[in-house]
Amino acid sequence: MCGTTREFISRNMNQLKKDGIISYDSVDHCIIVKNITFLRNYIHCESCPLHYCELS
Repeated sequence: MCGTTREFISRNMNQLKKDGIISYDSVDHCIIVKNITFLRNYIHCESCPLHYCELS
Protein backbone atom coordinates (compact mmCIF):
# COMPACT_ATOMS: atom_id res chain seq x y z
CA MET A 1 0.00 0.00 0.00
CA CYS A 2 2.98 2.30 -0.49
CA GLY A 3 2.30 5.55 -2.29
CA THR A 4 -1.38 5.67 -1.28
CA THR A 5 -3.31 8.38 0.51
CA ARG A 6 -4.01 8.39 4.23
CA GLU A 7 -7.75 8.30 3.45
CA PHE A 8 -7.33 5.10 1.41
CA ILE A 9 -5.33 3.41 4.17
CA SER A 10 -7.83 4.51 6.82
CA ARG A 11 -10.76 3.13 4.81
CA ASN A 12 -9.02 -0.20 4.27
CA MET A 13 -7.94 -0.51 7.91
CA ASN A 14 -11.48 0.28 9.07
CA GLN A 15 -12.90 -2.35 6.72
CA LEU A 16 -10.41 -4.94 7.99
CA LYS A 17 -11.44 -4.09 11.57
CA LYS A 18 -15.14 -4.32 10.66
CA ASP A 19 -14.53 -7.72 9.02
CA GLY A 20 -12.74 -9.00 12.12
CA ILE A 21 -9.40 -9.44 10.36
CA ILE A 22 -7.53 -7.01 12.63
CA SER A 23 -8.15 -5.13 15.84
CA TYR A 24 -6.42 -2.24 17.57
CA ASP A 25 -5.11 -2.38 21.13
CA SER A 26 -5.46 1.18 22.41
CA VAL A 27 -3.50 0.40 25.60
CA ASP A 28 -0.36 -0.91 23.87
CA HIS A 29 -1.02 1.07 20.65
CA CYS A 30 -0.61 -1.88 18.32
CA ILE A 31 -2.53 -3.66 15.58
CA ILE A 32 -3.52 -7.26 16.32
CA VAL A 33 -3.89 -9.61 13.34
CA LYS A 34 -6.75 -12.00 14.06
CA ASN A 35 -6.76 -13.83 10.72
CA ILE A 36 -3.23 -14.19 9.34
CA THR A 37 -4.35 -16.50 6.52
CA PHE A 38 -6.73 -13.88 5.12
CA LEU A 39 -4.08 -11.17 5.46
CA ARG A 40 -1.46 -13.23 3.62
CA ASN A 41 -3.91 -13.87 0.77
CA TYR A 42 -4.99 -10.20 0.74
CA ILE A 43 -1.43 -8.94 0.28
CA HIS A 44 -0.43 -11.79 -2.09
CA CYS A 45 2.18 -13.03 0.36
CA GLU A 46 3.08 -16.05 -1.78
CA SER A 47 4.61 -13.77 -4.43
CA CYS A 48 6.58 -11.62 -1.99
CA PRO A 49 10.39 -12.00 -2.16
CA LEU A 50 11.75 -13.71 0.96
CA HIS A 51 14.16 -10.86 1.75
CA TYR A 52 11.12 -8.56 2.25
CA CYS A 53 9.12 -11.06 4.28
CA GLU A 54 8.06 -10.10 7.80
CA LEU A 55 5.21 -12.65 8.08
CA SER A 56 7.11 -15.94 8.05
